[in-house]
Amino acid sequence: MPEVLSVGPFLVATVRLLLVAGLLLASWWGTRAARGAGLDGQWVGNVVFNASVAGVLGARLGFVLLNWEGYRDNPLTALYLWQPGYLPWAGVLGGLGYGLWALSRRPKSQRAAYARPLVLGFAAGGALFALGYSLTGLRAGDPTLVRPGDPAPEVRLVNLEGQPVALSGLRGRAVVLNFWATWCPPCRREMPLLDSIQAEFRGRGLAVVGVDLNEDPRTVAAYIRQAGVGYPIWVDAPPGQPGYDRTQALYTRFGGVGLPTTVFIRPDGTVHSRQVGELSRASLTRNVRAILP
Repeated sequence: MPEVLSVGPFLVATVRLLLVAGLLLASWWGTRAARGAGLDGQWVGNVVFNASVAGVLGARLGFVLLNWEGYRDNPLTALYLWQPGYLPWAGVLGGLGYGLWALSRRPKSQRAAYARPLVLGFAAGGALFALGYSLTGLRAGDPTLVRPGDPAPEVRLVNLEGQPVALSGLRGRAVVLNFWATWCPPCRREMPLLDSIQAEFRGRGLAVVGVDLNEDPRTVAAYIRQAGVGYPIWVDAPPGQPGYDRTQALYTRFGGVGLPTTVFIRPDGTVHSRQVGELSRASLTRNVRAILP
């Protein structure tokens, strides 16, 4: 099962779909168990739904509070719930807190009876989520893929001036390797953010590199002149030149399943993490701070 599903121009994280499926199952199973016990199934279904909403908001709020620096200049971006940035344990606490509060509103003699279908519902939903999540990790068993903790492979490409460049030339610096393309709207949107992060952390040993995926260098150069970003862009060498990598092959090896894909590499050359999809300032800053020398 892939980590990300492409729906037209959009990337949908599989884990989010699994979460929605798990919550739907939790609601259905909890309602069914309640009705089977002669209880108010609609009440149980409503509590499951509201607890799910509380969990999502709690997970988002927890992440925002822990990474406030990334939201301080533009607090409204905290409401961009489609962007990465959730704290799982805060979500569990939020959902659990709402569930306990809802139970406390029922007569004391009914609380234990209503707790049972709620627990059964969330147990069923959690089992579905865990099973699906384990299947998304099967692709990580491919020995050709680079995973967190692995040494990053050597990358040999050329810059927009046609000069040879290599990832080994950045050893000793933290590297943000961003796979992108000019036809990708999320890629274009996040470029100013990458440029500002490069300017902010360059003096602390950070290098941001954009790797354009399989496009004509002239097309890329024209777009970069228009966009005005300052970090280096690497592209494919002209066909027929030996000793160079192809961007498509590198993208696949780094586990690329959708653009943009960003790989965070430690100064010792090992991979720290990877993010598929558009970056937010908070998630980008958090990963950058984790790899700075």
